[in-house]
Amino acid sequence: CGIERAAPLSALLFQKTEGNPFFLGQLLSSLVNDGLIEFDADEGRYRWDIDNIRSFGLTRDIVELMIGKIQRLTPRSQRALELAACIGNRFDIRTLSVVMRCPSDTALGALQQAIDEGLVIARSLATNTNEPSADDLDDTNTGMGYRFLHDRVRHAAYSLLSESARTA
Repeated sequence: CGIERAAPLSALLFQKTEGNPFFLGQLLSSLVNDGLIEFDADEGRYRWDIDNIRSFGLTRDIVELMIGKIQRLTPRSQRALELAACIGNRFDIRTLSVVMRCPSDTALGALQQAIDEGLVIARSLATNTNEPSADDLDDTNTGMGYRFLHDRVRHAAYSLLSESARTA
């Protein structure tokens, strides 16, 4: 669309995100997922109603937005994400399965929805050298490690745990 059409939406989103590119991307994704911004294939452009977006109650906090995304996951996937947040920004399925007290394939199954939603990213542990990187967390079953999309996603997942659950 043209600049004149996009300007009000741009101004609103800039105000809400304070120009944070990660927050902006997540907010746009949320607006699309909630049907407030739609692509009209016939016209070849995006459509939205700025008043609907304003009344939607956009959050001013990225952690709050991420909490909302996490709470839309199944309880099983939420729990896996919360426990992964206790491990750190990077983790492996073997460690997650120990924390979850279940087999590795069960832990991976629980985490899959968070991976599908882009909240967690799988990363290969293969390296070009015989020496593993300090950042690599070895998971011999899958050759994969995992990391949160952003530290704010980890923070949001961690914040959903009660103090007693964090301690445990």
